[in-house]
Amino acid sequence: QLQWKRRLTDAGVPVSGPLDRGYFKSIYFEDPDGQILEIATAGPGYAIDEPQDALGQVLLVPPAKRMPTGRDERAIAAANHPEPVPTITEGMRLQGIHHISGITDDLERASDFYTEALGLSLVKRTYNQDDGNVKHYFWANYDGASVGPHSTYTLFGWEGSSALARPGAGQTHHIAFRANDAEEQATWREHLLSMGVGVSDVMDRTYFQSIYFNAPDGQLLEIATDGPGFAVDEAQQSLGSELKLPVWLESRREEIQGALSPLE
Repeated sequence: QLQWKRRLTDAGVPVSGPLDRGYFKSIYFEDPDGQILEIATAGPGYAIDEPQDALGQVLLVPPAKRMPTGRDERAIAAANHPEPVPTITEGMRLQGIHHISGITDDLERASDFYTEALGLSLVKRTYNQDDGNVKHYFWANYDGASVGPHSTYTLFGWEGSSALARPGAGQTHHIAFRANDAEEQATWREHLLSMGVGVSDVMDRTYFQSIYFNAPDGQLLEIATDGPGFAVDEAQQSLGSELKLPVWLESRREEIQGALSPLE
């Protein structure tokens, strides 16, 4: 993690942390659009303050040392890798999404939706470690014995807030969950419809099939099939090397390609 901090700061990207979040340690930075990004460690995990077979059942108050008034901000800022990191080493490679965090105006309503409509399980009920007045809930694929990797979704509860996100740069457009295939996706669609959730028709996205719906606070959600995959229109060994456009945009290829910044 400190290697990432050094690499980013040497590239002129401001980085905060590492901050001890108890369940993991995190560094934070922003992309050019202002989207907050985080690199978090895999552990120690959610069972440090409640039993592994009873996660998410108690509202937990973080210890003072993890709150702003208990941190050694000078030591945190000074922590860094001693040498420049010119290349991403094998040990630095990111293994996937650790978690996604959002904000909602009604945390209990959101919890009911994600547990009843999407089958996620609460694995942690606690408070925001940067603002102890704000509750912070974590959901994941949890069977009572283990938490599925790359499955955690968290929300901060700013109760009664009237500040709604507007679509645009720096905002998350939607969050996509996985279905194994079209049959499983269809089952999810019927389940959501039976609960009174408005769901789109199945949409062909070339690389997968998608359905869309909204959480009660307006967050756009998607359930996408795993297949057919990204190798349907270019070779597996050269994925991402060419600009691929949907058929309805091919007539504007020159215009679109001319407006893009080259990837370095």
